[in-house]
Amino acid sequence: KITTLSSVDITWGNHDLLYMGASAGNFACIANTIRNSCRYNHLSTLEDGYGISLRPLVTFAMQFYKDDPCLEFVPRLEEANKVDDYDLSIIAKMHKAITIIQLKVEEQVIRRHPNYKADNLKKISKIDFDKGQVNLDGNIYPLIDTYFPTINKEKPYELSKEEQILMEKLASSYRQS
Repeated sequence: KITTLSSVDITWGNHDLLYMGASAGNFACIANTIRNSCRYNHLSTLEDGYGISLRPLVTFAMQFYKDDPCLEFVPRLEEANKVDDYDLSIIAKMHKAITIIQLKVEEQVIRRHPNYKADNLKKISKIDFDKGQVNLDGNIYPLIDTYFPTINKEKPYELSKEEQILMEKLASSYRQS
């Protein structure tokens, strides 16, 4: 005997949609899921739960941020997530690397779709790298961190060659998970 349900409601939350976009290969969604995982030290969810290899990001972060302590990017620790497979200094480097990439790819989306009317969400092109400050909504703020080895000051929203390769590897991993 087959029983059918006459009414089923499914509610998708922000994280659900983010992971769906990431599994489709969307760079902005991929960067956002990884950045959140780095920020709160939940990398095992990606690696063990979804089978997503973060080795390319570790390699990239260690290459470009090797001597940068990335102090502003150390994960926020909670009782439930104090243990992970990575040293906190490596996670901080991964966090900074993927944050820069996220800012770049999100701005690319905004630039491709002016109909979104989201120019106020652009961040990376509002940075004055020479002065070490950012102009957000007419307010000037000093940057706490000014080390950005992968940013082209003329087109800060463009991925470097190495970032593009990294994101393609991560997108492949997400699509296969």
